[in-house]
Amino acid sequence: MDDKIKKTPRELFFDRIKLVSPKIFKNFIEADGNAPAVCYRCGSEFLLAPIEVIAEACEDHDEISYLRPCRSNYILETEAEEQEYEYGLSNYHYKVSCSRCAAEMTFDIDLIVKFAEKLNKRLP
Repeated sequence: MDDKIKKTPRELFFDRIKLVSPKIFKNFIEADGNAPAVCYRCGSEFLLAPIEVIAEACEDHDEISYLRPCRSNYILETEAEEQEYEYGLSNYHYKVSCSRCAAEMTFDIDLIVKFAEKLNKRLP
């Protein structure tokens, strides 16, 4: 018998998005030799993204912070579609704003979460 408690889709979703800290997001943007994370319109380096901070009892820190995703809104026909939509990574994005000119940029979270998961596996 399996001793592990099976997590709900909601718990799995939040476990995955909590991996994307502001630092990991910046690393994703600058990965593979890309330019530093700057505004596409004015070149400012002062970009803003909503984050969540959670107090957690961990050995090495008291809290974690992660980027808060936004859900894309679609009109759905059935309840089954709504449930699949609610916790599917491809239905969410990160919204980043420039603090100087207010330009907004969006990034699908699917690739960024996968990038964070790969980094997480490499850590001891």
